[in-house]
Amino acid sequence: MALIVRRALEKDIAVLTDLSRKTFEEAFGDQNDPENMRTYLDASFSMAQITHELSDPETTYLLAYHQEALVGYAKIQGGPSPDCILDEKAIQLSRVYIISQHMGKGFGSQLIQACIDESLQQRYTSIWLGVWEINVNAQRLYERLGFVRAGTKTFILGTDVQQDIVYTRSV
Repeated sequence: MALIVRRALEKDIAVLTDLSRKTFEEAFGDQNDPENMRTYLDASFSMAQITHELSDPETTYLLAYHQEALVGYAKIQGGPSPDCILDEKAIQLSRVYIISQHMGKGFGSQLIQACIDESLQQRYTSIWLGVWEINVNAQRLYERLGFVRAGTKTFILGTDVQQDIVYTRSV
């Protein structure tokens, strides 16, 4: 099943905001304190925040469609990398989410490949990401796609300090 992936535009802000909140809550809501989730969702996925990020020239949002239905999105962004990323031309795959009812169809792999392709177009030489240490399914997916462990970094969800495993690969 092939995806159609396109860059998000200003007209997509409301849809992207809703999709971001929905998919993050689907992925992590059951494993986190509801108050911490609310705090994180409100700070990271408000329309103002998404608008700000979409206007940043170092940030690219990609929307993924299957048979004209929106099934997921991804966000890549330039900027500082954790110390374990040695490549100065690395970009972060900071979000990649598929709506739960569309998981298991290969869409995640296709969307990640679209991010790799976009990173290459933007002249980056590697891509890195952080994945929650307890998210074993995502870790397996990234490893199947050629990502290797590079280190760890802290992720803060509300008041909960969590550990992410940092993965990287060449583009």
